[in-house]
Amino acid sequence: MYSGEDYYSDATTTEAEISASVRLRDVTWLKRAFVAAVASLSISSKWRVHSEAARPTVEDYANEILDSLTFTPDVPAVDYIELAAVTTAALQTVTITGLRSNAGAFTVNFGDNYTASYPAGYTGFVARTYTAAGVYKIRVNAPRASITHLVCTDAKLVIPIGAVASLSGLQVLQIDGMNYAFVAANELSGKYSLSYLYIRNAPNVAHLSALQSLPALSTVRITNGLTAAQVSDVLYMLWGQSNIKTSNGGSVNVGGTNAVCGGTYNSACPPTNGLQYRYQLLLDTCGTFINSSRRWSEVIVN
Repeated sequence: MYSGEDYYSDATTTEAEISASVRLRDVTWLKRAFVAAVASLSISSKWRVHSEAARPTVEDYANEILDSLTFTPDVPAVDYIELAAVTTAALQTVTITGLRSNAGAFTVNFGDNYTASYPAGYTGFVARTYTAAGVYKIRVNAPRASITHLVCTDAKLVIPIGAVASLSGLQVLQIDGMNYAFVAANELSGKYSLSYLYIRNAPNVAHLSALQSLPALSTVRITNGLTAAQVSDVLYMLWGQSNIKTSNGGSVNVGGTNAVCGGTYNSACPPTNGLQYRYQLLLDTCGTFINSSRRWSEVIVN
């Protein structure tokens, strides 16, 4: 602080330190804050002077710092889901086959300066016909946790990596015939309300994990070119889910384009191969389900 001498000897606070501590909302407000605050700070060595007459004002110093800052206004945290559409010709229609939010009315911005509104409780499809070929960002303006149904069967639709992971309240997920659906292995983690899972002919959806921690599952169809080991792993995870399963019956289908399930179909406790897992899912001779009504009604394999 100024001691009556012709220079400021306690110059320990740098402009960089001050700049790093500032979150800017309003430039005018910040100026006023600096005028009040800088007076109590030590002055940077660049402002050392040799006489009181040459001493810069507090506002000079505040303005110097303000001029060096990059201002980033505070904005609310984003809470929407983004997909995309890829069209190769004019007048192609891109459809989200099923979309539902439990948070009331919502809007969808289709990326071509058109926004559509949907009422509370809407359970239908969402579609847009684009006038020209291109890539369009689609923004569903609804809280991500409110999205309960996402059904995508249009090959022109893009699901970016991480989109499914952000939908914590998801109850129904269907991805069918989509080359542009990108879903990482762990994106179902925490989907405790997910009851319907359908993945077919979507080569960029990874072999999904965490099925053993999803108690609401009642329909599982994954026919996505799985290897024999991956088929066995799906059945293993569902057997691991048996002691928390909350639905009665239900259907599993890991046949179709998947490899033949390996192993021997017989009772073993614990099971160790694909067909033994299937046996337990249907008959539960190991007694892992809460009660017999929770056993799966059908388990289809190749």
